[in-house]
Amino acid sequence: MSRAVPDPAPRRQRLDARLIVDTALTLASSQGTEAVTVRRLGQELGADATAMYRYFRGKDELLLMMADRLLEMVQERVPRAARWQDYLAAFGRGLVSVFVEYPAVGAVIASRTTRRGSEITAVETLLSVMKEAGLNDDDSVLYYRTFVDFLLSFAGMQAQYALLDPAERDADESSWEQVYGNLPPGQYPNIARTAPRLAAITSDEILRIGLQAIIQAIALRAAELPPQA
Repeated sequence: MSRAVPDPAPRRQRLDARLIVDTALTLASSQGTEAVTVRRLGQELGADATAMYRYFRGKDELLLMMADRLLEMVQERVPRAARWQDYLAAFGRGLVSVFVEYPAVGAVIASRTTRRGSEITAVETLLSVMKEAGLNDDDSVLYYRTFVDFLLSFAGMQAQYALLDPAERDADESSWEQVYGNLPPGQYPNIARTAPRLAAITSDEILRIGLQAIIQAIALRAAELPPQA
């Protein structure tokens, strides 16, 4: 009779910040940010939980590292375009896409500042794009902040919406037809007339119009200014 061979012990992975952050993102995607603890990360990575503290001081710092990784993903997916308008539009779509792909993180960090490399690179790049558009330094900062704050607000809202229970999402979406579509026309003539369109609007359309409006505003402002050196 052959003796049973015991299962090999879990192989420990060599820890580094990227591995920890990517593991945390995977955990958050499947179980929410509440599941991202040093103990759980240690289990996933086959490492002592206390070893995690060599890379971050606490949960909030880890969240900021995860947020910075999302910004890195955005920049990896968005090639620099020849036209500044095309780059801003692609960056906007890319950022929303990444936040919705990782909604548990996106919903939490949309209002935060990571103060780390990927964010700093994004700020420098976007300010450079504003200069390419023809803005001066003051306007570059103003329109950069307007662009990014719109995107983060929209992306955070979409991420939060993705986290809703499917029944809650269905109730919200059906309300445009079941509630707004049945309001008395005499009392709410504008809603009654446009109810089918209200129900049909998509988040992609809203993002497209928002980006288009900001890009047009940048172009109009640049046209008012003397050429930049």
